[in-house]
Parts: sequence; structure tokens; C-alpha cells
Amino acid sequence: MSVSFAFRRILLGSAAMLACGVVAGVGAGGANAEDLRPAVGKPLAAAKAELARHNYAKAQADVNEADAVGGKSSYEDFIITEMRGAIAQQAGDTKTAANAYEKLIASGKLSSAQQAQMTLAIASMAYSAHDYDRAITWLDRYTKLAGPNPQTTRLKIQAYYEKKDYANAAKLQQAQIDQTVKAGGKPAEEQLQLLSACQRAMNDTAGFTHTLELLVTYYPKPDYWQNLVHGIQTDPSFPAHLSFELQRLQLALGLLGDEAAYMDATESAVQDGALGEGKSIMAAGTSAGVMGKADAAREQRLAALIDKRIAAKTASLPKDEAAAANEKDGSDLVDDGITEASLGNSDKGIALIQQGIAKGGLRFPDQAKLDLGYAQMKAGKKADAVATFKSVTPGTPESRLSRLWVLYLKTH
Repeated sequence: MSVSFAFRRILLGSAAMLACGVVAGVGAGGANAEDLRPAVGKPLAAAKAELARHNYAKAQADVNEADAVGGKSSYEDFIITEMRGAIAQQAGDTKTAANAYEKLIASGKLSSAQQAQMTLAIASMAYSAHDYDRAITWLDRYTKLAGPNPQTTRLKIQAYYEKKDYANAAKLQQAQIDQTVKAGGKPAEEQLQLLSACQRAMNDTAGFTHTLELLVTYYPKPDYWQNLVHGIQTDPSFPAHLSFELQRLQLALGLLGDEAAYMDATESAVQDGALGEGKSIMAAGTSAGVMGKADAAREQRLAALIDKRIAAKTASLPKDEAAAANEKDGSDLVDDGITEASLGNSDKGIALIQQGIAKGGLRFPDQAKLDLGYAQMKAGKKADAVATFKSVTPGTPESRLSRLWVLYLKTH
């Protein structure tokens, strides 16, 4: 990631203004010209004329002639160095220009404002020359002279990033983002991107995930959601029993994928008792033009099986729910609630899941909360869904999904 063209132009512009100031002061016939002996002033005036014609080699030769004069005063030496830096800067010789500006700063003849401007020019030229250590050093000096500046902080972050010092780049970028968020602002997308790139390079999975969550909060683009989902999919510690919970999120985000993925999600729905949901997933896949292709015969058999199971379960639900109410734990209540909600009986399904959670004895109580939050969301009870998802135990695999559902509900 490199500094933007516009920002580079602003920084290099500071050096250009310095050059223009030097050129204007030589041979103008004022106090400066009177302080220069003719042996020094004449070749410097010639250098100025050559510089105006962009004849940089001849201009530097004229400066060398002035520099060769013996017994120069400190002021003459200062003007020669200033002109040398101006020519080098305009010629694109950043190393010579930066060396000249460093000598000018060390002379003690510059005001604080001039020192700051020249310091920033040196930092800019060092960055352009890919000398990132030097750029960072001079950016630090600029901060001491002129105070903190969002633009120069940004350049310093990028210098750290370019030299692969990801820890320092991430530290500074995180501080800048935190400051913006604390003030109620919206972090720039490229700041979040750079931070995530640093975290990925350092294998900081937790930090990378958090930054992706910020990206989908402020810039909810499919690519950022896909990265979050992919992180869960490829995590070997993510439990298999939550696969359908993840597929639900993928479906909501439009990220479920190809025909095989839709078939897998349909079968997962059936296995979890969400029969109506399985039927809806197949319909969504057909509508999207994904299903009904290579595996059309198998899909038809699955659709017929779902219809058969829906008919049988619809007939048995009253009896099943009565029996579930008398069970020692709430597992069957939750299962029947999932089925009812999937068949469009949202209020009844939500109530049953809530009863099951309250009764307790569940093998995966936080997964039941995911099922409840999803049912509430599908029923249009957004505030209830957010509250339910937030109640999932922090640090659990289920909480990874619940956080994403909260973000989804905030951005959709």
C-alpha cells in the first residue's frame, strides 16, 4: 500500500515552494545580493537563469563554481547550499536535495516555520526514495517542530508498512482509528484496510477479525463479509454442529455459493428440523438460477422428501409439543420451535424455543439462542433478535456468529 498521489503531491509541494523561494532571492538586487561577493553572486545568478531553463546540470555547475570560491562567509555558504538544494529538488535528485536541506536546518539561520517546512520536505523525499527509516526519523522531527498532524501520521504509518514493520504500523493506525471512533467519526476505509493488512501479515487472527468487523460496520461490502465468513469456515476449531447456523448467515448475505452449497444447506436444514427452511433454500437456489442443473434429479428427490416430512411433521406437531412440555429438559421444545418457525408459525415457534431455553438441560444452550434470534429476525422482531444474539455467551464459537448477526442487522 503506497501513499496516494494527491498526498505525495502536497508533500513534495513543500519542497517546491522552498525551491521557488530560493530562486526568487538570488540576483534580485536586494539585501541578499549585496551580502554576496561578486565572485559568489555572479555564478549563483547564472545558476538561477539556467534553472529557469531547466538546464539542471549547467545550474549545478554554476553552483559548484560559487562553492569553489575561497574564504566564503557563513551567509554565502548558506545561499550556495540553498541554491544547490533547490536545483537538486527540481531535477529530481532527492538525495542531494535532502542533504542540502539538512545542512540548512543545522545552520541555525532558519525560522521555526522554515525548519518545519524543510523537515517535511526531507521526509517526503526520503519516502519517495524508499528510504523509510530516514522518512520516519524526519517525520518525528517534524512532529516535534509543528505538532501532530493526521497527514504526516498517515505517511509515517505507510513508511512503517512499506519497511514491513507491521507492528508499529498497526499500533499507530489502530490509535488513529480509535481516536476517530471515540470522537464519533467514521474511520477511513483505507485506514481499516491497512490495519487489516498488517494484522494478517502478523498472523493476528483476533485483531484481523475485529478489523473486518469494523469494515462491515462502516463499509458493508460483500468482500469484507466473505472474508469474515471464510475465517470461520476455515477454522478447524469451529464445531460441525454449527454448520447450518453459518449457512443461514451466508444465505442472508447472498454468499452461499454454488449448487452443491445450496444442496448442502438444504440437507442441513432438514437434519436440524427446519423443514420449511429447507424448502425455502431450494426455492431461493432455483430463483437464483443455481439449482436445477447438474443435480436436478437428486434435487427433485430431496424436494419430494421434504414435502413428505413436512406433511408428517405438521400432523404430529400437536402431539410432539405436548410430549415435549413434559420432558425433563428443553431440547424437544427447542426442536419443535425451530420446526414451527420454519413452517411460518413464527410466534408459536419463538415461544417454544424460549420455553425450551428456560427449561434448561440443553446440550448447546447458546446454539438455541442463535436459533431463537434467527426466528425473531425472520419474524421482523429486529430489536428482540439483536438482544437475543447479544445474550450469547462471549468467547464461545456461537458468539462468533452472534456478533456477525448483530452487525448484519445493523447494516441491513
